[in-house]
Amino acid sequence: MPVVAFCTMRSILFAAEIMLCELAFVYGYGRRSRFALRAAAAAACVLLTAVGMGHLTACVISHGAGAYYIFISCASYLAVFAASVAGCALCFCIKVRQLAFCAVSGYCMRHLIFTCYVLVVTVCMPRYNLLRIEYTGWAAAGIYVALYAALYAACVFVFVRPISRSRDYDVGVKALVLFAAVLAVNVAVNAISELYSQEHFALYINGMILQIGSMLLVLFVQTLLLDRLQLRGEKQIVNTILEQQEKQYKFAEVNAELLSIKAHDLKHQVAVLRAGGEDAEKLLRSIEDVTGAYDTVIKTDNTAVNVVMSEKWMYCRSHDIKLTCMVDPRALAFMENVDVYSLLGNLLDNCIEAVAALESPDRRVVSLNIADHAGVVTVTARNYYAGDVTLRDGLPVTSKTDRTSHGFGTRSIRRIVEKYGGSVDMRAEDGVFAVSITFSR
Repeated sequence: MPVVAFCTMRSILFAAEIMLCELAFVYGYGRRSRFALRAAAAAACVLLTAVGMGHLTACVISHGAGAYYIFISCASYLAVFAASVAGCALCFCIKVRQLAFCAVSGYCMRHLIFTCYVLVVTVCMPRYNLLRIEYTGWAAAGIYVALYAALYAACVFVFVRPISRSRDYDVGVKALVLFAAVLAVNVAVNAISELYSQEHFALYINGMILQIGSMLLVLFVQTLLLDRLQLRGEKQIVNTILEQQEKQYKFAEVNAELLSIKAHDLKHQVAVLRAGGEDAEKLLRSIEDVTGAYDTVIKTDNTAVNVVMSEKWMYCRSHDIKLTCMVDPRALAFMENVDVYSLLGNLLDNCIEAVAALESPDRRVVSLNIADHAGVVTVTARNYYAGDVTLRDGLPVTSKTDRTSHGFGTRSIRRIVEKYGGSVDMRAEDGVFAVSITFSR
């Protein structure tokens, strides 16, 4: 096979391998609009980059520039890798840190499969190594496909499935840099050992075994790290549930006290009504005010909206907080009831907690607006606040001392919004904290 054709083939194979491995990690994320068109454009861009870098590598080999081969080989892989990462960002709704984790994990998985394939064919069937220019052929291609399919399936089962249980991938910048550094060293070692494989065969084999061990270690560490993060997240969920139960208990306690008072006074009120006169008229107006207040609780076709709004409205009424709302009952119909309850509940809890600390009655106000504008659903919550609010990564930093147990509400809001492909913006300006959520249906 001519050198140009061989180098182009290797570059295209690498592009296909890296895209398949990255896809294994990003597949669970939401797809952007016109996904098929975006995917076709991304694949074309990656393949064109692979062809170009393949021709460049062939030119270096043809001119016998062995010293430059290592640099050009690494640059070629890096260029195709960068194009594949850009393609993932183009096609999927994914944050930068999550994309970085998926990209590093995908490359680690690809490099592990590649090294295992090369080791097997080099030791067991050297005549059928598709990645050697003198051994290419249909038999070598068939063995390549079979080995890659088996190794890919094994990696998906052992690494991708456990890692994909958590879609947050919030492992931290330091861990990502460490994983990327280990991967970069392995890619450089592979290029060097490949260049001198004929002269130092034993060293070449040992280098591949070392690379396999390194990639296995990285993927296992990622799995263990994400398991730890998942356990921490579950702990936060339990703590949040306990907080919600405490709030619910307080809410029920207030209602029970009100009912007890009303029941105690009922026999006296009955006597006043029987007597008639001005006192009876005043009592009737009072009863009408109470029953009218309960009639003003929001009643829509959305059960979750009714429950959460009734609960928060009654709590606000008993704590001298004014809750104003404008709700389109059909706007959140595309969401599951449990997500609607969690989203609105967390939004209003944060607002109520902020205004409860204020003394001025004019500032103890919470507003909520839910609207659908031609398929664009907006959820906006506003409240006054006292003191300073610091935003980090788009979320307010909790002022409570136990930072691991608190601040989960705002993160829960973001998770629910991203689950449905929406965006959330939080701002604190001029003493007003505003949360704006947008969904495109």
